[in-house]
Formats: sequence, C-alpha cells, structure tokens
Amino acid sequence: MKKFLLLILFSFSFLHAQTNSRENLLVVIGDTLFGKEIDGEKVREFINNVIITHGSVRITCDRAIQNLKRSEVELIGNVIVTQDSVILKTPRGKYYGNTRTAHSNSGVDLTDGHIKLKAAMADYYNIDKYAVFVGDVNLQDSSSTVASDKLTYYNDTDIVIAVGRVAVKDTSSSVLYADSLYNERNKGIVKAFGRVKVFDTKQNVSIFGEELFVDREKKYEKITGDPVFMQIDTADNGIVDTLFISSIVMEQTSDSVSKFIATDSVKILRGQFSSLNNYSILYRDEGKLFTYRKETEEVTPVLWYNNSQLTGDSIYIYIDKNKLNSVDIRENALVISVIEGFDFRYDQMSGDKLLMSFNDDKLNSVKLNGNVLSIYNYLSDSTANGLIKSSSESALIKFENNAVSDVRLYGSPVSEYHPETVVTGNEKDFTIPSFMIRKGRPVKKLFLDKIPKKTYYKQRFN
Repeated sequence: MKKFLLLILFSFSFLHAQTNSRENLLVVIGDTLFGKEIDGEKVREFINNVIITHGSVRITCDRAIQNLKRSEVELIGNVIVTQDSVILKTPRGKYYGNTRTAHSNSGVDLTDGHIKLKAAMADYYNIDKYAVFVGDVNLQDSSSTVASDKLTYYNDTDIVIAVGRVAVKDTSSSVLYADSLYNERNKGIVKAFGRVKVFDTKQNVSIFGEELFVDREKKYEKITGDPVFMQIDTADNGIVDTLFISSIVMEQTSDSVSKFIATDSVKILRGQFSSLNNYSILYRDEGKLFTYRKETEEVTPVLWYNNSQLTGDSIYIYIDKNKLNSVDIRENALVISVIEGFDFRYDQMSGDKLLMSFNDDKLNSVKLNGNVLSIYNYLSDSTANGLIKSSSESALIKFENNAVSDVRLYGSPVSEYHPETVVTGNEKDFTIPSFMIRKGRPVKKLFLDKIPKKTYYKQRFN
C-alpha cells in the first residue's frame, strides 16, 4: 500500500524559541495511516514499516500512534531508536517530541559500539545524548560488567553513574560492590561510595570501606572510611588462617611491584601474630609485610606473637606458602615475653637488630646483634628461681614448643645471677632500659565489628 507522509512543524512555544530548521521537524512514515480521536484528542496511527525522524534521531517500529497536540508518539513492536552510534531496542515505548526523549518500560537494550546495556526501563535524551536506565541494569564492555538498580550513561563523554546495589566484575578476578559508582571510562577513573567491598577471587582477598578511588592508567587504588583488608589463606597442611588489616587509609599500586599500603592507626592480625603501627606495606606477590617508624613519630611499631611483644624502628615480616617464615627487626629491637602465672615477670631482650625464624608457624630461634641486653628468668616446675641479667655483642635463643630451650651469648658476654630472694617484691627493678609494655593488642572481634553485617552483597553475575 502506498506510504503516507506526515510532516509536523511545531510552534515556537513547543520548541522553546528554536528556529524553524529541519532539526525541529518530526517526520513520520508508514505503510498505512489512520486518523482518529482518543479521549477527545486527535491522533494518527501508522501501521507497518514505520519510520520516524527528528533531527539526528531515527526510530523504526511496527506501529506508531501519534498525538498531534502533545507531540507524543507511542511506539509498538520491534522499536529501534538510533542516533549516531547509539542503537536502542525495545518491544514498546514512547517518543516525546517536545523534550526529544524516548522512553520504555518494556525492557531495553542499548549498544554504541563500545558497550551493551540492558534494563527493565529507560529514558533516552537525544539532545544531551545520555540515557537513564532503571531496574536490573546490566552494562557490558570488553573488560567489565556493571550491574545496578539505576544507571545513567553519557554517550559523548563515556561517563557511567550507577546507583543502588552496584556490582562490577572485571575480566581478571575482582568484583566491586558499592551503593553508587562514578566511572569516567575513557580516562580509567572510578569512584565508588557506600558499603564498598572489593573481592579478589584469585587471592581470596576482601577489602571493605566507604569510598574507593581507582586510576586504571596509573594502576592506583585508594580506599577510605575505616577500611578493613581480609585475606583467607590455606596452608599446605590444610590449616586455614586469615590476615586482617585495618587503617584510616589503604592504597594499592600495581606498576612494577604489587604493593598494598596501610596508613595511620594500622592494626594487623594473623593467627597468633598482631601489630599496631602507623605505616605498613604488604608486598602481596612476595609474601612480605614491612612497617617502620617515621622520623616524626616517637613510638615505634609493635608486634605481638603468642606471649611476646616486639618493637623496633623497622620491621619486616616474611610469609612463605601462607606460613610465617621470619621476622626481621632493625634498629632499637626489643622483645618482652610474659612469664605466665606471675604478676610482673618478663624475659627481656634488646639489641640493634633481631631476627626471628619460624618453622610451621612456630618460633624456632631468635638472633640478636649489636649491644645486646637480656634478662632471663629461671623457672623450676613453674616456680621462680631467680634471674640472669646479661650483655653481649650478639645472642642466639632457641625455642621448643614456643618455650626457651637454649640461650647463647657471643662477644664479651657479661652475666649476673640474682637469686629469688632478691627478685621477689622487686620485680620492677629488673627491667632493661628500653622496657615498655604496650597496650591495645588487636583481636579478631575488632576487625569483624568493622565489616558490615547486613549488606546486599550477593552473586549478581552468572
């Protein structure tokens, strides 16, 4: 059947003072045209091979009903809206000529050559070239998938703003969850806000916080808002242990070396090992954790292992195959070990450098070098039997079942034995000059309390 052509030229009031150019013409073509009246308003119905053009926008569908007064077109069947590289498909929708907006609540697919977008409903604004998607939104590109309740996509600037139960899965092994997301795709800038969780499936790492900043070009990430790092490790013997880290700020760089940096009020826990400090670097690929005292800080980092407290200016912790391998303390090393069952009894060691070696996560030996001072308590069947104060250039202490089995001093050693009758009641007089008990040893509950209990985290991808 011969096609009918209808050209509608809107008045200035509808066009908001736009000039009468071809850009303002709404053109509708169809195989068949019917004129009728619905609710007192004149409409025109086009059937089969319908084509609508409005400036740079082109719409095709099986059937269209146009309201002349309101400049609205109802689109029915195989609706396809195109503008430049943008292609939007839906079974049914509406086009509003006055605002140049396409709307559908019947399921929408959008592509632009770079992304694929699906949602329950959408509004496309062709003047500003952006679209708002609502309901089970899913965006895919070559490197990631984004799911959310609502998403706004700006075609010209390639910016994505997602809101509501946001989940982002990339092609590697990480998934990001958040309440909202801002993504400058062409610049590689990502910002996430609210109940942020980053999960790395390969490393079995989860990081929780309130705000995340990512610069993909610089391979840099930063998370704030009382963040918590959690890594679950399984050793060769099948024992499962978890590394917890919390701080004020967490950063990650992945250029030549993968580094995870925790800054300000850093707390660390892994099994019997824990720490308080203000700056820690985790070299994830190398199994090394490093912390040190900055020049402006008076208090040194502190570690606890079983019943021992360790402090020093710089501390290196090495983990091999998910097991604690060694702890290297450099400058002002101090070890204080509690003698269980006594009010104020401690084995004490200090020196310039200290190296603790472990076997199967159990302390095997301690080596001290440089200006070594020590106090060692004698016990006989859990009964105190005095102590020895000594000094030397170096020392080696061996352990069995986490208890001292042998002490050896090297380099002009000097020792003094103090009998129990002298020690009892005067325990506080028997401390080395750098002796100081630190408080605030981190426990697991401290970290678990910071992790959101009620969240929407769930599997949103197949």
